[in-house]
Amino acid sequence: MALQLKQSVIITSKDIFAGAKLQAIIQEIVPDHITLHIPLENLEIALNTDLIVSFWDEHSTYEFQSRTVTRKSPDLMSVQITRPSMLTKTVNRSFPRATLNATGSLQKEDEREKEKCQILDVSVGGARIQAQAAFNVQNHIKINLDIPGKNFYNLPGVIVWKKDLAGGVAEYGVQFGHISIIRRNELSAYIQSKLSETGQE
Repeated sequence: MALQLKQSVIITSKDIFAGAKLQAIIQEIVPDHITLHIPLENLEIALNTDLIVSFWDEHSTYEFQSRTVTRKSPDLMSVQITRPSMLTKTVNRSFPRATLNATGSLQKEDEREKEKCQILDVSVGGARIQAQAAFNVQNHIKINLDIPGKNFYNLPGVIVWKKDLAGGVAEYGVQFGHISIIRRNELSAYIQSKLSETGQE
C-alpha cells in the first residue's frame, strides 16, 4: 500500500508522551522525506526522535521506522520525517475493534446532506460501514454514530477503501481524522465496554 497525501497515520515513540499513540496526517511526500501534521497544540518533538509509524487498509496494518529531521513550521505542529525504512505488514489492526451493527449517518465534509449508514465495526482509528454507493475513496467525510447518551457526532474521516455490494450498496473503510483527546478517550472506553459485553476481547 502506498502512502498518500492527507492519509492519517499513527506515530509512537518512547520519547513522546511515554510511548502514547498520536495521530498525524501526511501533508507532503518527496523523495527524501515526508511532512506530517500533528493536530495537537503545544507539542514539541525533538529532532532526531526515532518514530514508529503505522497505517492500515481493509486487510492489514503497515508499520515502518522513521526519524524526525526538521520542524516544518514555527508552531511545532508539522514535522518532517525520513522516508520509510523496514516496512512491515501484519493482519492485526493498530487498535481494538468492536462489532457494532449500529445505525448512523455520514456526509461529505463540505456538504450538509446526510446519508444513512450501518456502522459494522469501529475502533478509535476508524470504522467499517455500509451505505448507498455515493462516496469514493479519498472522500473526506463526517460520521455520526446513533448511540444514546454518547457524543459521537461529526467524527471526521477519509474513505480509504470501498467494496461494491448488491443493490447499489457499498462497504467502506474509514480512517478517522483529528479527534480531540477527550472524544478519543470516550470512544476508546465505549469500544472496551462493547468488547467486554460481547466477549470479543
